[in-house]
Amino acid sequence: MISEADLGRTSMTLAYEFQPVRNIICDLSGLIGRAVRELVDAFYPRIAGQRVEVLIAELVDNMLQNVFDPDSAISMKMTVADGQLHLRTRNTAHTESYEWVSGHIAAIREARAAGTLRELMRKTIVERRRKQLTGGLGFIRLVHESRFDLEVDYDDGELVIDARLDLNALAEGKGDAR
Repeated sequence: MISEADLGRTSMTLAYEFQPVRNIICDLSGLIGRAVRELVDAFYPRIAGQRVEVLIAELVDNMLQNVFDPDSAISMKMTVADGQLHLRTRNTAHTESYEWVSGHIAAIREARAAGTLRELMRKTIVERRRKQLTGGLGFIRLVHESRFDLEVDYDDGELVIDARLDLNALAEGKGDAR
């Protein structure tokens, strides 16, 4: 009989690439998110699949909302090994986009380390309402609510976002500790 612990040692690698992005006229983040969630749910606690689906929705939607070159590609690669999930997205972007995302993620990482993520979320909501903007909380929520660790890089004209999550902590019930 296979135990939960046995299932939790399952490794997997999934990769998606789409080009040209101008041809994407469907709910790509929903399609990928649901498919990947089903795969993750087959081996890990349901909370892991839920969080991966939210992550994919946020990252893929961000790539599609910020298309720099309609002929370019977007890609996503997810690996799970030894209970550690790593998801990487890549898309062509201006250096200005990278700088903004990098600054935003740096502020989130600082707030997380200082224990002030809720305050950053409140401040962001107030600021965005004042400017009559919508959205803007996705990365904060991924870190605060879903417990992802985010990093950003700029590689050969591409914005690269890495998200990591310890699935072992979720399985042990430690993934929701705030």
